[in-house]
Amino acid sequence: HKLWFYTDDRQPDFAMFMNKEVELLKDRDVRIGIQHSLNVDKVIQTLIRGDYVRANVSNEGYGEMTNRKVRARPYDLKKADEHFAKAGFSERGPDGIRTDKKGRRLSLRVSYGSPSQTERLVLLKEEAKKAGLELTLQILDQTAAFKNTHEKRHEIAYMVWGIREKPDYWGQWHTANSRKTQTNNVTNTADPELDKLIDAYRVETDEKKEAEFSRRIQQMIHDDAAHVPLYSVPFFRVAYWRWMKFPTPPGTKTSDNPAHYFIRDGVLWDGLHWIDEDARKETDEAMKSGKVFPQVVKIDTTYKAK
Repeated sequence: HKLWFYTDDRQPDFAMFMNKEVELLKDRDVRIGIQHSLNVDKVIQTLIRGDYVRANVSNEGYGEMTNRKVRARPYDLKKADEHFAKAGFSERGPDGIRTDKKGRRLSLRVSYGSPSQTERLVLLKEEAKKAGLELTLQILDQTAAFKNTHEKRHEIAYMVWGIREKPDYWGQWHTANSRKTQTNNVTNTADPELDKLIDAYRVETDEKKEAEFSRRIQQMIHDDAAHVPLYSVPFFRVAYWRWMKFPTPPGTKTSDNPAHYFIRDGVLWDGLHWIDEDARKETDEAMKSGKVFPQVVKIDTTYKAK
């Protein structure tokens, strides 16, 4: 039997972060054009074989704190052309890469720290050429990549932040942490209006108001366009013997495996399953006799985010 079970749990923030202190990236139209030049869906469907879905915001799976109305900008060459032209990059050189009247090429460096991601970045690079955007890839070892990003020496960082108990915006998006080394504000975002929301979010004790602040912050991060959400995995898939039985639904909202109920302090607790001894005996006898049972594929969307 096979089970595809959708969850609604906190997701790591796998994204590309643009350093707005870089001259080209100070222009919001350039940043939006870059987002429309990244064919993330093709990476997911070809190289990852559909095992991920496109992420939309910086903090997915945090319940009411996640702004489900925000959608990631899709690969769209027409929109990329529109925004690059607004930024002055309306011409193309002989190699197809855009230039402006100052002679600047639309060329940016993407830094990353994991060789396993190279294939994905090469595909993004080749697709971006169609929009007239040149991406050069800089692979570093993980320690050097971390240092490079936190010292704000990157142009675009391809990286992932882990999950938290709840979204934490102060470290990554507040002006207090911009233009400084050794902080998590790797986009160098400095927006007084965003600061006000982040400050209000940090001290709010009413859960509904706190969630409202979080959703508004996520909208502003999207509008600013320095953060490119990439991948999310809001489900698990598993194969199991037909004698293993599960309730309906076969997991919880935050399950990562039907055999595991939840994880606490690094310890896996028993899951919501049991063994049907009659079904096991029936299966053993069938294997000996060559009898075949129908294939069973279950897709459970009970907790799938709407």
